Amino acid sequence: MPKRFPQISVSINLHDAVTDLIENNYDLAIRIQREMKSSSLIAKAFRSFNHYIVCSKSYYALHGPIENHEDLKQHNCLANSNAFTANRWQLSKNNKAYTHKFIARTEINNSNLIKKLVLDNVGIALLPEFLIEDEIQSGELVQILPDYQLKQATGWLIYPSKKFKRPVVSTFIEYFLQQTAGKHAT
Repeated sequence: MPKRFPQISVSINLHDAVTDLIENNYDLAIRIQREMKSSSLIAKAFRSFNHYIVCSKSYYALHGPIENHEDLKQHNCLANSNAFTANRWQLSKNNKAYTHKFIARTEINNSNLIKKLVLDNVGIALLPEFLIEDEIQSGELVQILPDYQLKQATGWLIYPSKKFKRPVVSTFIEYFLQQTAGKHAT
């Protein structure tokens, strides 16, 4: 974007928490979640994301195999406290739905830290594919229950109504949606 729009400056604030855009004076947010709660904000879906239940190769060697959703009860499942369903993983197999409810001994509000803990053999986690695809490819992480399906999350571009939107924000939204078009779009 800087080459195409040199007159625009961008300030990026990265965190996993859901923030009030108007109260915090943000022009827009990018959120990845399974459900979009109704609000006065405009939300445009731009991409879908797969999630996987994973553990480290070492953890699997020590504690595996994990063959069905009931086996998850025997493991330390790490929860993302920012997720609307932090301690409930919804899975399905052969058109039958299952919910794995658990009391998290470890609850973290940052996906990158959860990934680090999984790599350090602390437990099992539900993480987005884009965050773990390299580690799955290299074999550092093992996908648990690959024959189960997990509900996809959607990437949302969220911004206040037109009366609060600056023209430069409209330009960014148009550019962002062009750049993400066709990439697992929903």
